[in-house]
Order: sequence, then C-alpha cells, then structure tokens
Amino acid sequence: MCFAKTTYKWTEEDATEYVRGYTHDAKQQWIRQEDYDRLVKRLLSDTGWTAKRVKAWMAGSRFKACKSNPVLGTKRAREEAKLIEQGGSEGHRVEALQAVRVALTDRVAESAEMVVTAAMVQELEDNRRTVCGKDRRTVTAAILIAAAEMGMRVEVFDGGARGRAGDRVAEAHQWAVEAGWVQKAAATATLAQWRDLAIRRGPGAQTIMIEMGVGWEGATEGFKKVFDRVVGIDNRRHRIGDKGWTQPDFLREFQDANEWEGGMVLGMASRARARKGDRLSSFGSIDCTEESLAQALNYGKAHGKGYYAGKPRSVWAQGGLDAVIRGVREARAQDPLHQFALENPAYSALRKDGQMIKYFGEGIVVQGCAYGGRLTGKGYRFWMSPETLEVFLERQILPKAKASKCKECKAGRKHRQAACPQKGDDRERESITGETKKATKNRIPVLLAEMIGGCMIEGRRRAESRAHGKRKRS
Repeated sequence: MCFAKTTYKWTEEDATEYVRGYTHDAKQQWIRQEDYDRLVKRLLSDTGWTAKRVKAWMAGSRFKACKSNPVLGTKRAREEAKLIEQGGSEGHRVEALQAVRVALTDRVAESAEMVVTAAMVQELEDNRRTVCGKDRRTVTAAILIAAAEMGMRVEVFDGGARGRAGDRVAEAHQWAVEAGWVQKAAATATLAQWRDLAIRRGPGAQTIMIEMGVGWEGATEGFKKVFDRVVGIDNRRHRIGDKGWTQPDFLREFQDANEWEGGMVLGMASRARARKGDRLSSFGSIDCTEESLAQALNYGKAHGKGYYAGKPRSVWAQGGLDAVIRGVREARAQDPLHQFALENPAYSALRKDGQMIKYFGEGIVVQGCAYGGRLTGKGYRFWMSPETLEVFLERQILPKAKASKCKECKAGRKHRQAACPQKGDDRERESITGETKKATKNRIPVLLAEMIGGCMIEGRRRAESRAHGKRKRS
C-alpha cells in the first residue's frame, strides 16, 4: 500500500487522533487486525519513526489488534453467538441488544454527555425493527437495556405505542417482562433504573436550535446555554480532545437530509420529535473545504493555489450548499419569524456565490478572536435573518474593545498560530490544553455562538412585539 509523502511529520498527538478513528470499543483500544496492519504502514510513512518505535508506541498507547469482535471481546462474543444460534426469547434478546449496542457505540460512546437523543431513538426504532421486531416497544426496551449497560441516558419523549398517549418507559418495561427479557424478580428495580436514565420533556413549548454541521461542537456548546434543545447533523464524528468525541443527532450527509419532506431543517425537527408550538431557529456551518481562501478557492482568483484553485464546485459540495439554502428557506416560508445564521470563513468563495447573494445578501464579517476560545485571528462571515442581524449589530464585540477576549489585538501583537505554519512563518503551532490541534483550529468560539443564539431569541421577540403593536393599533 502506497501513501502520499507529507512534508509535515506527525507528532504523537496526531498519530493518536488518527489511530483512535479505527477503534471499535468504548475505551478506544481494540482495532481489527487488518486495520492494525494498515495503520502501522501509515505511521511508518507519516511519522518518520522506525518499525520498532511504531510497535512500541502502539503497545504503550494500549492499542491492540483483535481478530474477533472488538466491541464484545472473544469470550462474550462466543457465548452470545451460541444463544443467537439456539434462538428463542433469549436468542432474540441477545441479537437485538447486539444490534443496538453497536449502534450506540458508533453514535454515542466517548462523547461528553453520553445521551441517546430523541432523534437517535426515532432512527433506531425505524432502522432496527428487522432485528429487534416490528413492535416499537421491543426497540425501546433494547435501547434502555443497552444504555443502562453502557452508562448512557436516553431521551424518551411523547406517548406510548402506536401513537397513543402513554408512558413509553412503562410500556417497554411491561413488554420486556412478558417477553422474558427482564426477570420478574428484578422487574421493580429495572423499572426504577430505566426511569432514572430516561430524560423526559416538560409540558411547555421549547426553543430548539437546528444545527446543520456540528463540526467540533464549539457552536453546539454555546447554543446549549441559550436554547432548550440543540439538534445537530454531520457526516461524521470528530474528536475534540479531553471532552471525547462529538455526538451529532443525525450522522448523514446534507444531501440525504435534503430529501426529507420540507427540507433539512423541518425534516430534522420532525425526526427529533419537535412539537407544534416549539420555536425553531437554525444555524448552518457550510463545509469550507472548497470555499475558503486557505484551501484555494473555486472561483479562479488570481492568488488561488492548491487542489481546488480555478475549479468549479464539486457536485457533492454543491449538493450540501443547496440542502442548507433550501432548509432555511422552507423553514422561513412556514414560519416568517424563523431565525437563522449561516457561517463560513470571512473571505470564502461563498461571498460571491449567486445563490447566497440572491437569498441572503453578502453577509457580515466577524473576528472570532474577540469572543475568546481561539489562538488565531480567524474571521467569520455570517448571513443572518434581518431580525437577528439587527440585534447582533447592537451587541457585537470588536477585537480591540474593552469587552474583547483577545489579548493580542488589545496589545497590538500578532496572533498565535493554531493552523499548520506556512512557509516562512517562524511561529510554532499551538493548541488549547485539552483540545486536539484540529479542534483548536476549527471550533467556533463558544461565546460567539452564545451571543448569536441570544440575538436570535431577542430578534424574534422584538418582531413579535412589533407585529402585536400593529394589530393592536389597527
């Protein structure tokens, strides 16, 4: 196997982040044998280490090759395989739990909060019925059992089976006892345990942020301080650092979500069990790989360089952009006071994109360093709903202002370096303690997201107040 040579040699942190992406257990230690052999070759290529050092580092980092199921371990896998082969109630239980356990490991394990969200529960109920059974209570019971084993909590919303009003936890528990999944002697204790790990929803309307592009969860963290719920989508999970991995509610491409009725925003809200009366807002972090100045610009700019220089936007990138635009416009058409904000680097190609200008204008540039949480002076371009923009322009923080979090701008110094140093740059690449280098480089400042979320809520409140005043005068 041949790998492209890189001028930048990996550090141990880079190697750890890469190898962990191939682990398949909650502790992130076990790797399939075929992946292990391939990773050793990759490390030899990109670290410059000797074969002896690579193997010693893998052992010291506790990465192990496993020829059997790395999620369960050899002995437990053999026992469960025998039960599945025997069939019956116990075999069905084991098979269902295996399917759900693998899904929760892929989607939730090693995240900061370890919560199986309502959107995930809905998706599992739709996708695991071939294994668990057609009755929704079977899937709910399997999720609750697996979540209890793995130390997770579960959002259990709305009524009971077949769309009726009811207690879903109690119905799933009753089914599990009758099916023999839970022993009658332990029924009361099991029900109490399930109720403890279930997250219920209050009776009132909620404010919900629909986040298109979770990334490294910088925006997610800020929005959670303002909104009752944050529902996110991304095509993969990212490792943040000490906080573990990101946890999007939906793990899929934007183009797939665009096929949902009403587009991505309304489709996500529906699948996350948003209720009539809930107030939706949306935030879109559009993939900048083919758009940003640093990556090289698909509009043939004179200073463009790199793989994407002078090339048209790919079908994949265009599909993702179309999905975000359609999602916001559909949501705004259904609710004229739906608040939104779209984000990209300050001088990305999107600032000259015909669709963006037609529907949202040219946007405004915001310096992220003023809001803290970063080492670079990276700027952002935001396209906001008019109501949100009005409030944001009143509240925004400038880099040299008294409220600014940027010590470098206040002192007139050059920013530190979080990205890979360019040729001729003598600054060392730095990262924030507890974060990976990629997270430091790419995370949206939490304070910035919190401010935008607050501006959305205040912007809607003002618009509703003005509309109420007009009706009263008329």
